[in-house]
Amino acid sequence: MKLAEALMPKKLEGNMIPTGLPPLDKIIKGWHLSDLIVLSSRWRRGGRSILARNIARNLTVDYRIPVVYFSLRMSEMDFLLQASCCGSRLYFSRVRELWERGIKS
Repeated sequence: MKLAEALMPKKLEGNMIPTGLPPLDKIIKGWHLSDLIVLSSRWRRGGRSILARNIARNLTVDYRIPVVYFSLRMSEMDFLLQASCCGSRLYFSRVRELWERGIKS
């Protein structure tokens, strides 16, 4: 596969906008451009932020669809660090530890 082909956005099939997570797409049958998606859970540490960030990443990187992401529980710096870690496959906790150690030095 040529580099130019690899960098092209994936094609959307019909009106369905995929999440990038095939098991979830099979259940919800995809989203539409006008959808507002709100994630909630009864449990703390339920993985909502990770799920939302991964879906947002899949939409923006794979399909070039603009996404607005709001989080009431994360600071701007935490969000940027987590997004950077997600893209580079680093552990957020380790990066945050090194970041805080560097600030104290």
